[in-house]
Amino acid sequence: MPTDEFPSKDSAADDPATSGLAAASAREARRDLEAAALAHDLVQPLGAICNFAELIKDRTDGEAHHYAERIREIAARAAAKVRERLGRPGTDEKS
Repeated sequence: MPTDEFPSKDSAADDPATSGLAAASAREARRDLEAAALAHDLVQPLGAICNFAELIKDRTDGEAHHYAERIREIAARAAAKVRERLGRPGTDEKS
């Protein structure tokens, strides 16, 4: 038997402030998830660029060696910035 002392389960859903807060929280969670997915989609290829540039650098000399090192440095810096923006520091950058 329901009483006025204890709100029913449905009363929280009927409260506009509570449902607005829940919707805002859901939107924020969705944005965080999308940001994490985007970061992964950016960091993974940047890591591959770093690795291939390192291979090129190790197998060349002169101008090609220099350009490969610059490519690796720039890609590593970009990956670190993506991680930093998501609050996930930590990188394997060697610059």
